[in-house]
Amino acid sequence: MSHWEQYKVPHIPEGESGDWRIEKFVVSEHEASVSAMRAAMPGSYGLGYVAAGEYTKLVYKKAVIMSDTPDEVRTNMPPVWHARRYGGHILIVGLGLGLVTRAVLMHPIVERVTVVEKSPDVIALVSPHLQDTRLEIVECDIHKWLVPKGDHFGFAWFDIWGDFSGDDLAEMTRLKRRFRRYADVRECWQEGIVRRLARN
Repeated sequence: MSHWEQYKVPHIPEGESGDWRIEKFVVSEHEASVSAMRAAMPGSYGLGYVAAGEYTKLVYKKAVIMSDTPDEVRTNMPPVWHARRYGGHILIVGLGLGLVTRAVLMHPIVERVTVVEKSPDVIALVSPHLQDTRLEIVECDIHKWLVPKGDHFGFAWFDIWGDFSGDDLAEMTRLKRRFRRYADVRECWQEGIVRRLARN
């Protein structure tokens, strides 16, 4: 098993709720080689390569929002690294496939994980497969959610974007500023690339 295999979510079954679906898919050796060439192209930032294998994806209408491919796992590692080293109380914004939540909960030193997800359909599809006494899933838009009195997070991870562009930087900045009183470290999915795109 590769390092990234442990973070895949094969236990999340296929299903549908509202406009959201969870689907399984297979990447062939040929498709993997094509994706390797695509990932090597200028402007790809090395992203896009998918090794041959079986995977799970979260789809909204016709758009793929998240998958458990190695690329996707790598871009979601900051909260996992923090959890492994510091534990404590971690905030995850955007449930997705539950990949990040599950990976963070792998570490016994994590005391609590709060997930804020605005879609009841995503919660219905994923939450039954994330049973842990340390986990709380809150249905709310993160822009409207009020941090409970007394709560403080060692790490806050914002991942509410299905794709990314330079236009996302303003929203990322607003979220990080809003939560600076409540979280020691605040990071957003693909923020480094978003900043580069915003400068161009």
